[in-house]
Amino acid sequence: MTSARTGKTLSPSDLLASLHAAWALRSLGLPSRGCLTESHILSMLAREANSMRCRLLSLFAIVCLGVVACRPSGPRVCPEGMSLDNKQSKPGQVAWCRSKDGRRAQYIEFHSGGKEKRQLCEFREGRADGPFVAWFPGGTVWIRGQFTAGHPDGRWNQWDKAGSRVAEGEYRSGRFVAGAPVAGTANCDKLQVP
Repeated sequence: MTSARTGKTLSPSDLLASLHAAWALRSLGLPSRGCLTESHILSMLAREANSMRCRLLSLFAIVCLGVVACRPSGPRVCPEGMSLDNKQSKPGQVAWCRSKDGRRAQYIEFHSGGKEKRQLCEFREGRADGPFVAWFPGGTVWIRGQFTAGHPDGRWNQWDKAGSRVAEGEYRSGRFVAGAPVAGTANCDKLQVP
């Protein structure tokens, strides 16, 4: 059998190890979203079953383990304690993450291609409140600052692609007070939390 995730051929012992790991995860109560049921596993094995060993393995997986094997759903976009708001997010462009109580949100914008983050803003009670980070393509930090109650606040820094700091600015309650106006590129205070 060939793994859909890696493209490698799985031996019966590899498959058994995968099934055992999935059973262990399931027994811990982990979510089963995006997972294969034992009937899916049995039908896959039946298509590939050229030997008695594969048939016995199928029977063992279903009868003894009662397993559900999960395939990874890709890298996690939202931080722990938040989930992706599929209605407001645009895959590869923008992700909106929300806390279970709805009081906190996070906005993530991606560079073209949709794999690398371009900027991140945090929100509390519908207003920008928390760290702001913007990245160059390739993942080097470009700008870092803080929003408080919907306004840039505190020290903001800007770096070049080589990682050298090129500008620093100071804000108090949204007012630029010293240095360079680094926060001007951050649009978190202009976003409407859906």
